[in-house]
Amino acid sequence: MGLMRRARLVVGLVSAMAVLGSGLVGAGAASGVPVVAVRQTTKVKRLEARVKQVVANEIRVAWPKLKKKTTFRVEVFKDKKMTKRVFKKTTTKTAMWVRSAKVKENKKYYLRVKTVGRRKNLKSARLVATTGYRTPAVPQGLSVKPISPSEISLSWNPADLAKKYEIRLSKTPFGSPTWTARTKATAIESLTINPAVMGVGRLFFVRVASVRGTEVSAPTGFRATALLPPVSGPVVFTTVVGSYNVLRRDAKDGLGRSFYERVELLAKRIKKWEIAAVQETTNAMYEGARPVEVLAAQAGLAVSRDPVTNLACARHSDHVLYQAKVYALERCGEMSLVGDPTTARWAAWSVLTHQATGARVFVVGAHLTAGGGSGRNTIRLSQTDQMVKEIADLNTDTLPVILMGDLNEALIDAPVTVSVALANAGYAPTDLIATTRDNISSPTFHDFRKPSYVDARIDYIAISAQVSATHFGVVVESEKKAPSDHYPITATLEVH
Repeated sequence: MGLMRRARLVVGLVSAMAVLGSGLVGAGAASGVPVVAVRQTTKVKRLEARVKQVVANEIRVAWPKLKKKTTFRVEVFKDKKMTKRVFKKTTTKTAMWVRSAKVKENKKYYLRVKTVGRRKNLKSARLVATTGYRTPAVPQGLSVKPISPSEISLSWNPADLAKKYEIRLSKTPFGSPTWTARTKATAIESLTINPAVMGVGRLFFVRVASVRGTEVSAPTGFRATALLPPVSGPVVFTTVVGSYNVLRRDAKDGLGRSFYERVELLAKRIKKWEIAAVQETTNAMYEGARPVEVLAAQAGLAVSRDPVTNLACARHSDHVLYQAKVYALERCGEMSLVGDPTTARWAAWSVLTHQATGARVFVVGAHLTAGGGSGRNTIRLSQTDQMVKEIADLNTDTLPVILMGDLNEALIDAPVTVSVALANAGYAPTDLIATTRDNISSPTFHDFRKPSYVDARIDYIAISAQVSATHFGVVVESEKKAPSDHYPITATLEVH
């Protein structure tokens, strides 16, 4: 086929397709050269918006910056067809937080971003966001009280945004909860404690957190509590007891006073007690006198002496003193506590008969190993275990026990402390269970300066079954003028 014939055939074919509406048109016909053009479908340009963040019922949406300054409108709908609008707002920025009372928690919303005022406005694809819950406030004012040997009551103030509250029990001050429960109430009059089921001992720690949907607040600080000792029968007698580390004979107080210069002040602080446990007051002879006897005489108290030999039962620095007009001494002794590598530690004990009623009590005054660290904690726990065992051996008539002294360990000092060990052995700390309590957040050791910490009691009064506590107090005084580096502690007890 010749060249001219083929050219005529192509031109004819183009003309025929144009007639048939093929969409092909001749362009540049004036030049005599046939051109084929294709009609194209232009894709609509979108505004590339996206949901950047969702915090509770607030949604943050963002989009890219355009070349010219542009106004954008953000719209929020609660239906997929985007007909039920709940929010509309314009901005010239490239991001916006959607904040509106009409945007609810835990709901799905559909969003769209549009340009406004352009010759050809742009809009985004449909965006989807699911809101969450707002975080409720931390509860305040947590109060925990033991009400029986197996129950506690607790209450707290309502927290903002809270729908429920989560009660958490733990075995240690900073450990994970071993038991949790949720409630709508802000007060529980009676919560039954089953230590075996709840994973706690007889002394345990309580926290409360606020709950709103899936959001849970941080918990309150812990509140330590202990179950009451079991008692039966009426109250036989009431007594006032106390414990005081009076600072050793060879040390001076904040004003530079020696033991004999401050002994009168020490005696004033214990003279109203009917039973006193004193630490760091030796029975040895110094300057023609025995410090413990000087202190007892100044306070009008009797030193526990062997009824046969008339010698002091405790020959070292820890003693049980008592008012002879209230009590008669039946027998007494001293325990040598093991484990301290540097300083001998002792616990004095006395069996006292309440003269008005004939009822008897077993009293212990102890001073455990000092110092921090897990090694010292282990020693104190061994000494506690030793005391508990020796009390059981000596207390053959199973008398009510009052155990007092400088135990040298606060509740926050270790996962398991002396107080926890004593409570689990049946000796409840009166600072946690007494009906009324004074200066309960005060530490008991001050070192002649204002303490910078709270809840760091290292001196304790613990009681066994058949004893209840109506009052506990830390006797806070001016640290600079105090005659000892410890505050005295006192308790009013009922013996059943």
